[in-house]
Amino acid sequence: MSWWIGSPGGSSLWTSRPRRRRGRAGGFTLLEVIVAFTILSVALVAILQSFATGMQGLGAAKTSATAVMHARSKLDEVGQSIQLEEGETGGDFDDGYTWRLRIAEIPYEEEGQVAGPLATPFEVEIRVSAPRGRSVTLTTLRLGARE
Repeated sequence: MSWWIGSPGGSSLWTSRPRRRRGRAGGFTLLEVIVAFTILSVALVAILQSFATGMQGLGAAKTSATAVMHARSKLDEVGQSIQLEEGETGGDFDDGYTWRLRIAEIPYEEEGQVAGPLATPFEVEIRVSAPRGRSVTLTTLRLGARE
């Protein structure tokens, strides 16, 4: 049986039979499939680990942001509903966070000064702890009435 391959007006080629690839049918070998699945699984594990790490970081950032918000709200109360005098106090927030407030007078001494300072400086430190152990500490200075 002969086959004619070519186009009208162009070159032509006579062949006796269409050629077939010997020894291998179309498709993938088992080894190629196993290698492909191995590469896919390694890539998938890496992607899932990075996703989990991102979620943990997001949770830690939310916890820290909530603790800072609570600490700033308590600092705003110092001198208003919380008296500006030396001592320590503490309490709990409704969402499980706890707080500890320390107020300490900063001694003012200057040689040759006849009159005392116009105001008494206080160091105010608040530590807010999250339910899972993370904590945030903020420190500021406040001026109180002269004694």
